[in-house]
Amino acid sequence: MPLVTNPRGSIPLRRCLLFVPADQDAKVRKAATLPCDGVILDLEDSVGFAGKGEARAAALRALAEIDFGSRERLIRINGLASPWAADDLAALRDSRVAPDTVVIPKVDGPDQVEAVVRALENRPLQLLAAIESARGLFAAAEIAGCSPQMTGLFFGDGDYLADIGGQRTAQTLLYPRSVLVAAAASAGLIAIDTPYLRLGDVAELEADARAAAELGFVGKAAIHPDQLPIINAVFTPTPERIAWAERVLAAASSQAQGVFVIDGVMADAMTVRIAERVLAAARGAPERGRDGKS
Repeated sequence: MPLVTNPRGSIPLRRCLLFVPADQDAKVRKAATLPCDGVILDLEDSVGFAGKGEARAAALRALAEIDFGSRERLIRINGLASPWAADDLAALRDSRVAPDTVVIPKVDGPDQVEAVVRALENRPLQLLAAIESARGLFAAAEIAGCSPQMTGLFFGDGDYLADIGGQRTAQTLLYPRSVLVAAAASAGLIAIDTPYLRLGDVAELEADARAAAELGFVGKAAIHPDQLPIINAVFTPTPERIAWAERVLAAASSQAQGVFVIDGVMADAMTVRIAERVLAAARGAPERGRDGKS
């Protein structure tokens, strides 16, 4: 599992995380071969009420039987207010196999993350909290910093927009995305953007992903394999960007002064930090062809 260095230590590379219903074995097995950085075995929204128990058992079987290669293995449990969350957490606590990361949906405050940690009885699993409400957004910085097991914040725009009564536009997403990125960064974590739900709209998917990347998101969730090449391309540094970062670090290392010029632009310690992030992401990313495939 490729890692990138953050203030809190090594966090998995998460340019693209693919959601898969945990109770659909064929889709799970296919996902384990696709060009994504992680596979989210979903127990929540994509699983019907009657199938919750089977999905839970299927997710654990998948972890035991399927080789996911270098891909991060995540499980999204049901919301803590639901009738199924306690059983999800008990199964994760007692199972001999475990995911790399637990995705906690609909997190409104740090108490919910702390409840998950207690329920898992300090099993050392990484946690990714999904912010999907106005209340969660305003508590995002507290949520990000509430546990050393936290590795990132995930934005869920569907429930958020339902909560505030807004429609999905670039304007309505600008504020919550900006807050989420800043909250994650304040705790040394990363931010993962919401999936784009309109399948087949390649141009809009790319525009949506680029808008998130420009704000500081390091990756985006996907709901279909066809979305992976676009998302990977957007969140993988281009050769030109990598070359710029290398020039920055080379210039910085040869300068005695704190300020220097790169490509005709003034640069300083802030520029060096940006360049270091670019190269860290590039080192974690496997080489891909022009179609975004490994």
